[in-house]
Amino acid sequence: MNLRTFPPQVEQLARQWRGEVLTSSIWTQVGDVIEHFESEPFFVRSSEGAAGLAKPGTVEPPVHQLPRAAHEKIAADLAFDLGLPVPPVLLWSRSGAGPKQQRYASISALAFPRANPWAMAAGLSSRLLPRLAAVASAMAVFDSWVANADRQNDGNLLVSEDDSASPPVLRVAYLDFANSLAYRWGKGERWWKLEEGVACYPDGVPLDVRSMGLAIGEIERFPPATLREIVNRIPGSFLSEQHRTAIREGLSYRQSRIRGIMASMYPGIP
Repeated sequence: MNLRTFPPQVEQLARQWRGEVLTSSIWTQVGDVIEHFESEPFFVRSSEGAAGLAKPGTVEPPVHQLPRAAHEKIAADLAFDLGLPVPPVLLWSRSGAGPKQQRYASISALAFPRANPWAMAAGLSSRLLPRLAAVASAMAVFDSWVANADRQNDGNLLVSEDDSASPPVLRVAYLDFANSLAYRWGKGERWWKLEEGVACYPDGVPLDVRSMGLAIGEIERFPPATLREIVNRIPGSFLSEQHRTAIREGLSYRQSRIRGIMASMYPGIP
């Protein structure tokens, strides 16, 4: 399964970042913190010229309560291995952070030029929704696996119709996994046993049963050793052992039940 439509240079970066955890580059903030976002994200540029979005910018809530950066990295690595369109992520230990700034952040690569949030593209929904069916159906399975219940947000889906490619391509990026995984699982209860699914997004997108079925199969077959490798390599400063254990157990538990979770929402899924 490969539903990634990022430009070649972003895919090259994704392959590189999948093999890394912490960035070794020097990153510089570009512009001010983006307003009206709880995590206070901001754009950054590396000494090598790469561009990205860093978050969280704020220390609240603290990492030991909600490991947002770790969530972003784990989700990006899982999605890369599954062929799903989540931009690549690295962790950033921000040594120059001020007292109210988060030192333990993530950097998400900018997925493609002229990226439009779904809020801006929704006016084209009658034309775009059928073209999003396959990827939206697969991403619903992924969101359900990682318990990403924060998907219903018009800023968390980026689209771009790229006519410069041959043939033209609809580029898609699903963003923001900060409130997934241990957001609920790490509260001292086995909340990952709640077999709740996440619906296809955006609203009104047609269900692609074949794509959803393929995604279910890929997640069911995801190698346990790779899952552990992705979670275990996150540094302790970004992820407590309590949260690490909850994430490993939660992903493993839901992996074996993902077909039933999706079938309870979409009865046509075999």
